[in-house]
Amino acid sequence: MSANLPISPLWMANSLAYGTVLAIGLKPVPYFGLAALTWNLARGDTPLEILVGTAAFVLLMLFVAEFSGWLERHVERDRSRRLLRVPIIAIMSATLFTLLGVWQFSSGRPAPELIIGLWLSEATSVLLFTPLARQWLRYGVQSWAPPEGESRLWPMMLAWCSLAIAVLVSILAMESMPWVLTSWLPYLALLMPILAVYLLPVGLPRLVAPLFVLAWTVVNLNLYTDTAGVLDEIAMLQGQMILFTAALVGFLSIEAVHTYHRANRRLQQASRRDGLTGLDNDLGMTGSLAGRKVDEPLALIGIQVADIDDLATLIGLDEVHALECCIADTLRETVPTGCAASACLQPGLFALLVPFSEAPVTLARDLRHALHRAEQNGGLSLARLELRVVLVEGIESHDARHLTSILLMASARAASREGERFYHHHGEPETLIEAHRDALYLIGHLRDALAGVTHGGNFEIFAQPILDIRQPEVIRAEVLLRWRCADGRLLEAGEFLPIAERFGLMPRLDVWVLSKVLSIISTHPGGERLDEVAINLSGDSLAGADLVRSLSECLERYGCTCAIADYLGARVIAEFVETADQIGVLSQLGVYCFQGYGICRPMPLEVYLEGLQKGRNMIGKEVALAQQQCQSSGD
Repeated sequence: MSANLPISPLWMANSLAYGTVLAIGLKPVPYFGLAALTWNLARGDTPLEILVGTAAFVLLMLFVAEFSGWLERHVERDRSRRLLRVPIIAIMSATLFTLLGVWQFSSGRPAPELIIGLWLSEATSVLLFTPLARQWLRYGVQSWAPPEGESRLWPMMLAWCSLAIAVLVSILAMESMPWVLTSWLPYLALLMPILAVYLLPVGLPRLVAPLFVLAWTVVNLNLYTDTAGVLDEIAMLQGQMILFTAALVGFLSIEAVHTYHRANRRLQQASRRDGLTGLDNDLGMTGSLAGRKVDEPLALIGIQVADIDDLATLIGLDEVHALECCIADTLRETVPTGCAASACLQPGLFALLVPFSEAPVTLARDLRHALHRAEQNGGLSLARLELRVVLVEGIESHDARHLTSILLMASARAASREGERFYHHHGEPETLIEAHRDALYLIGHLRDALAGVTHGGNFEIFAQPILDIRQPEVIRAEVLLRWRCADGRLLEAGEFLPIAERFGLMPRLDVWVLSKVLSIISTHPGGERLDEVAINLSGDSLAGADLVRSLSECLERYGCTCAIADYLGARVIAEFVETADQIGVLSQLGVYCFQGYGICRPMPLEVYLEGLQKGRNMIGKEVALAQQQCQSSGD
């Protein structure tokens, strides 16, 4: 800069070397050391100056690598590492090279201007160009480009560039401006790196901030050099302090925004991953399918652990987690890398998206065999006979939001299959989606009916007599539940109870049935002739802690001779009996209680009680004759 300041206002070579070491490690250190040695020789330094300068530079590069590694090992927070790494390198490098410069350029007591100039030159350069070199080498020049499709950023980039040029031109013309303007103009330039951080794409400020400060430095050199070529050293150092401040503020702003974006990306990645298994979750797989550029039909393979909530209650959450991890590991070991996207859509529900070119039928078979081996090895023993495997073909991008629904409906169909629990859906996936929508529609009406709102349909209680040929005088009946739709259609229990069970509605429904049946029997005159009534209870109710309390409350409220404990497992009832011949055969086998269309078809409970009130036993004539024949042969 001048005779008293025999240095450059910015010294980029060291900074770029530090950034390279941070990006790719110690491999380039020998080459940088050789470059420094060549530079010192070309300058004509003494052998001692060459030795000391080159050794100091190499030691600083070793320090950069070691210090960065130490931060990675001992500082947990990424933000802290990013805010500590470059500033401490800048302090160490500026301090060491200031001492070397004072020793090299000063024969006596060093001038303060030299000390300040040396330190500011090195520190400012490291803050600006070390992160630039690291980003360039680690992420490439594409990290400076705006994201695809972000056309709205181009006007902001143009506005920032125009403002930066205007500020630099104004600084260059400060001498002809009023003092009021020249006093705040450098501070306006100080804001340009900050504006770059908040106006430009996230990777670009690392490039434009150093370029702006570099141009600002050139402007200052021209501004503070008179026509005779003499530099105003004090003014130049004041400008260097403002440049250092701009570099520091820019570095802190860039790192703060980068930390925010990195944290945001990590949160987005975490939101798309299942924390237990490490697979994608529902959101991750949906995004993968929706973002496919080639709309090639896929196959969806699903694995469901049935009743996983009940399983967790029985064996503990840790065991269930181990089970899910074992299934995830089986998926990774069985499915070839890169041929399928795997996910844990919800607890106990796993999915694979497989291109048709990867033979999904074969893959599903291999996966079933692998799960079977895992069962035999003990890893999945707790889930034996409870794993459901499904295969749905024809999945396309527009099905992305319905993957869970598709698998749940397919798994429900797999549950109805005996033995292998495997279901291959050959139809369109839309049929499963519609079935799930219908189920949601129906479950809403079921909940409304339990709450007393019946505009969407209502429950109806039916009764079907039970014939005991050994005790024909005993009047027994089983209570059956039906659903009357709003359009008048009558649904049997198998058409809506599985849905109620899947959505956890059975305990409430069982209590409603129990209360309703006892209420009708206790108030209807025909109820006095009914000796026994059988009410089916779900497994959820039997396993619940509130069953005894609910039964006691209902029986106490309606005053009912209950002997549930006495009858559990004590009587065999043959269902679906339709002919007198069947009654004869079953009675010879020791079965004496019969129920079915051959005995009597189900009817509303009130109709059944009215018949009892009138003295009828509600049993068909043919069956009554068979009953008499069985009694005669027994006598």
